[in-house]
Amino acid sequence: MHLNTSTKLQDTTDTSDEVEEEPAPKLPRRSVPKIKKVRGNHRDQSPEWYIAIDFGTTFTTVAWYRRGTPSEQIHTVDNFPGTTDLHLSNKQIPTELWYHRKNVRFPVNIKANDVRVRFGSEVHRMANAEDGVELRDLYDDEDRVVMMKLLLDKTDYVKASRDRLQKTVESIKAKKHIENDEDVFFHFFQEVLRAVKIRLGHDFKDDSIVEVTFRVPVCYKPSAVAILGAQLERAMKDTKFGTDGDSPCNIFVVHEAEAQAMRALKESLNELERGETFILIDCGGGTTDIGIYRIALTEPLRLGAEVHEATGAMVGATGLNDKVRSLVRIILRGERYLETGGETIDGIIATEVMPKFENDIKREFRYQNTDAEYPIRIRGLKRSVVDDRVRQNYLVLKYQDIWNIFRPAVKKIGDMMQEAVMNAKNAGYTVSKVVVVGGFGDSPCLQSYLLEQKDRIVRQTGSSLKLRFTPRNMSATGVATGAIMRAMNKADGPSRMPCQSIGILRHIPCDQEEDYPAEVMLQQREWSAEEQVEYVMNTIEWLVKKDDKLLGSVHTVTFESEHVFKPQDKDWIIEEQLWASESCTLDFYRLDHPNNAGKTMEIGAVEFDVSDMREQIRKANTEDGENLDKAVILVEMTVIDRNLEFTARWPATPDGAVIKGSRKFFSVASAFVPGTQ
Repeated sequence: MHLNTSTKLQDTTDTSDEVEEEPAPKLPRRSVPKIKKVRGNHRDQSPEWYIAIDFGTTFTTVAWYRRGTPSEQIHTVDNFPGTTDLHLSNKQIPTELWYHRKNVRFPVNIKANDVRVRFGSEVHRMANAEDGVELRDLYDDEDRVVMMKLLLDKTDYVKASRDRLQKTVESIKAKKHIENDEDVFFHFFQEVLRAVKIRLGHDFKDDSIVEVTFRVPVCYKPSAVAILGAQLERAMKDTKFGTDGDSPCNIFVVHEAEAQAMRALKESLNELERGETFILIDCGGGTTDIGIYRIALTEPLRLGAEVHEATGAMVGATGLNDKVRSLVRIILRGERYLETGGETIDGIIATEVMPKFENDIKREFRYQNTDAEYPIRIRGLKRSVVDDRVRQNYLVLKYQDIWNIFRPAVKKIGDMMQEAVMNAKNAGYTVSKVVVVGGFGDSPCLQSYLLEQKDRIVRQTGSSLKLRFTPRNMSATGVATGAIMRAMNKADGPSRMPCQSIGILRHIPCDQEEDYPAEVMLQQREWSAEEQVEYVMNTIEWLVKKDDKLLGSVHTVTFESEHVFKPQDKDWIIEEQLWASESCTLDFYRLDHPNNAGKTMEIGAVEFDVSDMREQIRKANTEDGENLDKAVILVEMTVIDRNLEFTARWPATPDGAVIKGSRKFFSVASAFVPGTQ
């Protein structure tokens, strides 16, 4: 039987940030064992490496900066596994995973280590069977995970895509590749971090101090941020990325809007004014999201609250690729002579058409240039007498073909921009700038269309409006570099007011004299045969409460934890379960009580092994007249910056011996507003 006594012995906060009126009480001190230094737990050491992961719906980018180099030298990781060339687009990788079939016999020419989870560009390479048809056959289409980020997106406009994703997740779960939905995030981050370590080379050492930044949409709830943060932390520990697996992970969270704006507006910061309202249009691979923001500060750039609820649509660069494939399949449906020597029409489209469209046509097409033609070399293609687009060794697409591909997306984005301006106006704000970011934001077609749309809006509203684009070829990677810029300058960030409650699981003995609210004691009770006592089981005490008070950079809560062991227990291990909530603050209610039900999430657990101290504990119990195998320890839970640190002591006094191996760390970056130092 495991219980936590309700007595808090200490609740202290580092007063260097002037958030507590009274200093922490001084505790009696005696000689205590030295605590071994844990790498990475030095608050006064700045990171040597800043890594930012722009985890997008369809594509992911990783940027890095090394301390001591010029601040403008923020680099983007390229040449990930599976990339076929070093074109700029390969600084992004698809946010995809592909799980292999299980319990199948490999062909003799397939090596066992070739059959593994594929990620990023490897997925597209596998889909095109570039490593052989036999290897490709070991990967079922239903186990290819795309747009995994939609698992966290509850907006209506992505519901159809989210439902398809959920079917894929259920398939790979049934095949025992994963246990929980969020495991796909862990596997993706795991592969990304492994690749980044290789790309950064020998200068990136095992003991390097690293800060990893990831960006989240403004609309994400703390629970969604917590899921991503937990899986990133898990991947960092697994790959020993800035941690030895036990030391804390240095994770920083930024709002993607702030990261995007910092990069996109870097060249025009002198134009910005405090209180100014602007629209941010993020044109990504699969989705386009629009937010309306006010500027809180200009130096450094900090955004205020959203003026209007963010909007979005399932339009983006990836949809263009799908339309091109469909168009070319129709044009070439009668050219079956091309399918010789194992070649297929789909294979030709993948190897001949799509690279040309992706790297050239998509980047050059302008919708006003109505006379333009777009030749694509296809070896062996014969001239057609019925379709003048089919020529000797060339497929020549016409202006109207390409405009039909672009038109639905650019018109939708243009309409959304106009709607956003009007939403701001109806809310009492005048938009002065529209900032376009994201990979699709580089499209000359989209840019020219939005410029015309801007002129139409100006005529309609009578207000001036400026349109700003990220520097050419920087839209796709701008968020990652902006996140680095934000991580390097944490000044004037949000206050350290927790936006989540953090608590521990408690079992309350009903014979204690402590004063609990009557409603708490009216909850369902369970009988402990070992102790001959009733308990209110599975309640939560919130040690950090949402919106309760500002926390200093160091904030400690100390409590006693009791555990009764059975005579046959070989290991004496005390576990503390950690829970979080976006709304709950009332203590000692059961998980299934209406105050908590459906409003909490388990964020981890910490174990304290007192097996080696068993005989000492038994001897102390006997001297105190205690007949049970019961251990009482003192647990110190400290919020240090964006991490939780746990230390346990026995006896349960401030000067008790630190239990060997008891020092544990968790990232709680999600418990604070993104951007909090």
